Amino acid sequence: MSLFLCSTRFPKQPHRPVKSFGLLIDVLLQVTVVVSRVTIAGTTWQRRTSEGNDGLWSSFGIQVGSPPQSVRLLPSTSGSSTWVVLPEGCISSDPPTCPEDRGFLYRRNNSATWSLQGLFQLPLYTQSLLGYSGNAYFGFDNITLGWPGSGGPTLRDPQVIAGIATKGFYVGQLGLSARPVNFTDFNNPKMSLLGSLRAEDQIKGTSWGYTAGAAYKPTKVFGSLTFGGYDAARFVRNNLTFTFGADISRDILVGVRDITSSGATPTSLLDSPITAFIDSTVPHIWLPISACKRFEQALGLSWDEQTGLYIVNDTLHETLVARNEEFRFKLGQGVQGGETVDIVVPYKAFDLEITTAETGKKARYFPLRRAQNDSMYTIGRVFFQEAYLFTDYDRQTFSVSQALFPDTNIPKKLTPVIAPSNATATATAQNHHKTSKLLSLPAIAGISIAAFLILAALSAALFFVRRRRKGTTNPETTSSGPEAAEIDGQERPTHEVEGEALKVELDDAEVQRQELMDPEVHEMLGTVLEVQELEGTAVAMPSRTSNG
Repeated sequence: MSLFLCSTRFPKQPHRPVKSFGLLIDVLLQVTVVVSRVTIAGTTWQRRTSEGNDGLWSSFGIQVGSPPQSVRLLPSTSGSSTWVVLPEGCISSDPPTCPEDRGFLYRRNNSATWSLQGLFQLPLYTQSLLGYSGNAYFGFDNITLGWPGSGGPTLRDPQVIAGIATKGFYVGQLGLSARPVNFTDFNNPKMSLLGSLRAEDQIKGTSWGYTAGAAYKPTKVFGSLTFGGYDAARFVRNNLTFTFGADISRDILVGVRDITSSGATPTSLLDSPITAFIDSTVPHIWLPISACKRFEQALGLSWDEQTGLYIVNDTLHETLVARNEEFRFKLGQGVQGGETVDIVVPYKAFDLEITTAETGKKARYFPLRRAQNDSMYTIGRVFFQEAYLFTDYDRQTFSVSQALFPDTNIPKKLTPVIAPSNATATATAQNHHKTSKLLSLPAIAGISIAAFLILAALSAALFFVRRRRKGTTNPETTSSGPEAAEIDGQERPTHEVEGEALKVELDDAEVQRQELMDPEVHEMLGTVLEVQELEGTAVAMPSRTSNG
């Protein structure tokens, strides 16, 4: 059994309202798109996608709470929890389309099954090295995959939910990691979404396959996310299997042997091989400054000190589009020896736009960032447009393959990957829990992920959550409920243009001070089962208003 998700919404046409629609049709450059299906053990469901203020990213729909509230999220390959945008994430100075632009809002006070745990910092150990930060209201609530009436699976146990306001993560995140989340101590770990699907036997292996899709392709191919296996129609097979890194905060590690451009004279863009973390949580690629300098020379890029980005003006943009270069990433298990795989990424994948906080206007940019040290080397979401990542937590392995972009009439090849015979759902869950108690993490204020080595055969990992302690009470702040706290406007990613901290009132009965941030495939191991896909009816996406 495998659970398959595939995006179905393209970016909105500028200056036109999104149309919502019987067959989940959306508009992109006057093109009407056909819906895709998500399959789990014979049921199908449909979704719409594409969000972001720093690129056109393919998102995935879920329902949260009771009654269900529909939201659209971006997969986070390193995350363990589900992040949803709260009403505080859209304020009076934001455009009226803010709720939809951010994937719709989740109103926790409107859910009868919401259970607050408290205000914590987001689990951003690796991302914090890149300048990301932020707080969230953490708690538990029900989750169903898909839109209302679509027949998507509902998790039996409430899942860990993080309500965010920060604009550092403009769209919410769907954590894909198998590692559980711990609040306060290690004695009561809470399963991740993937862990819950496995424990409830809704999938037969603790694995997933993901590619981000590519709106720039002529066929406008959507993203694909499969739990418990992979879609063989979406990648080119290769023989390289990677093993997880020893540092559990940077487990999906690859050796980047070289990056070459396909100009008239192919150019190497790396001085020497590096080890980089693959993480779809962030959009950009972070490379050594020396490599960035080579990109600058090869493409004519200019570094913008104010935004910390490579802004591309109209003249350079026309030149780069005409050249249409490709960039070949040569990856291996380490920085030398053994097999390698090449992932080719065209310039179009890097041709992105970002909306600046100060003007609200879009600017073209090249999503390359300068890393100050090796802990920052990261291959982000932009890479996933041309790569398929399959991650198998039961075997502690993953693979990276060149993505394929089949036409909508090409059938999916959903392939479940079965856990080893000794790795039952219960045993897998217990192993995660036992490991959680054995391992320790240096604490940071809030939810944190720490960097340390996994000893001997210990390979599962965890998140440690510590409640953010409040200082003295502001006499002007009042609240009658337990959520009297701040979602702090901490330092934002450097790509965000600085803006002023804003204070707003929380929704419903909450009244308090609030600061807002402007801020992986080769032939798989295991028995292969036949997956049957049944036809389903179209499901209209629910209409949502600016009130979320």
